[in-house]
Amino acid sequence: MSHISQQSHLNYSIVESGLLQFDRLEAFKLLRAGLKLYKPDAKLLYAWVGPGMSPADLLLMTSNMRDPDAEIIGKIDYLLVYAYIRQYPNGSKEMMYWVECPMLFSPKSLNTFMYYTKNNKVKEFFADYMQSTIKIKPTIFNDYLSQVMHLSIRKKMKDKNTDQLIDDPNYWKLPENVKKVVKGITDMCSMYNEKE
Repeated sequence: MSHISQQSHLNYSIVESGLLQFDRLEAFKLLRAGLKLYKPDAKLLYAWVGPGMSPADLLLMTSNMRDPDAEIIGKIDYLLVYAYIRQYPNGSKEMMYWVECPMLFSPKSLNTFMYYTKNNKVKEFFADYMQSTIKIKPTIFNDYLSQVMHLSIRKKMKDKNTDQLIDDPNYWKLPENVKKVVKGITDMCSMYNEKE
């Protein structure tokens, strides 16, 4: 899994944020609600939240003097894919995908979000969050899904025997494809990222 650069000016402790106990699904909803305030026109296409890591696991790893960056942050915390319209200074518009797939305990992780929420610094968190967002053209995103990840962007496919439309088992949004989707999109984001 490739590392995605996340430029951040946040000052926080991985251990302190890692020891926080909270409901991950509720935190994920709060995070998405906050992001909606910053990009109200963005339409959510895909959302997945990982199981996270328990404080006990974090303490065990740090007490063994292992490098937390190598073992903990190598896991994806959540995945968000939004569609939005990019507007250029000349007035032209273009559909883009905004993708977030931060690693556990990274500046955009749920633990960091809850750490800043607990310390009443949510505005600081979101201001930093929005400084380095990942943007990908839909054509690149869809081509990567189909050609590299071998997944489909369509829910239905034609049955080879009957020519009737049937559910496509390779549809990228199906729950059974989540591991492939998370790994593939993370790899894609490390290769393709358009600047505003």
